[in-house]
Amino acid sequence: MIVEIKSEEEFNQLIKDGNVVVEFGASWCGPCQVMLRIMKSVESDLNVKFVKVDVDKFGELASKYLVSNIPSFFACKDGQSISFKVNGKDELNLLGAIQEDDFVKILKDTFNL
Repeated sequence: MIVEIKSEEEFNQLIKDGNVVVEFGASWCGPCQVMLRIMKSVESDLNVKFVKVDVDKFGELASKYLVSNIPSFFACKDGQSISFKVNGKDELNLLGAIQEDDFVKILKDTFNL
């Protein structure tokens, strides 16, 4: 499932349960559009909810998560921030466009899917 948030309250509800990947991006961002296509391609194969946050509409939320580049991805499990597992290392966030196969591997490793 991919959800573009309409409010900060909705965001807080969406990240509360399950495996969640939050993408901070913008409609004018080319790499963000690439990642949207990838998220749409893999969403049915993974037990992960994708939450999109438009930094132009939710600047305060982006600041709260210290977003300085887009797209930026953060992982949550049952409302708690967790690190992504990337090649055996913990990463607090992912930046930029990532190839689909690499993205799927990272998500599977991160959420033990």
